[in-house]
Formats: sequence, C-alpha cells, structure tokens
Amino acid sequence: MKKICVTLPPELVNELDTILKENGYHSRTNGIQKAIEDYIHKLKS
Repeated sequence: MKKICVTLPPELVNELDTILKENGYHSRTNGIQKAIEDYIHKLKS
C-alpha cells in the first residue's frame, strides 16, 4: 500500500470520527479507504 497525507479542517475530522464510530470502524484509515473506494466506484458507474 502507498501512504498519503491530507490536511482537513477540524470540523470535518470531528464529523468523520463521529460517522466512523457510528458505523463500527475502528480506525480512520479503514473508514477513509472505504469512502475513497466507494467514491471511485460511484464515479466509474
């Protein structure tokens, strides 16, 4: 896997953390990876 770095506003990170916890993700990495995969799939279809 390749590593990337992004900078996000604190409000967005807080919202992301809340959504990830509500959906059973144990790490940001897993949640962000899934979100990117879903986004790419959506753009391709």
